[in-house]
Amino acid sequence: MLSYTIVYFPVRGRCKAMCVLLADQGRSWKEEGLGAKETWLQGSLKASCLYGHSVLAKSL
Repeated sequence: MLSYTIVYFPVRGRCKAMCVLLADQGRSWKEEGLGAKETWLQGSLKASCLYGHSVLAKSL
């Protein structure tokens, strides 16, 4: 079974709909916060995300 990692800014309510959907389907996941906005703007992760958006779901 696939395991998912959800990477996002640690803001209340962000990605909760995705977590509810994963729980409903019986999938496992872990959450990773991105940290400060300055770190996001300087990092290479933003350049690798679609349209530079901060929510990223990776399947392992």
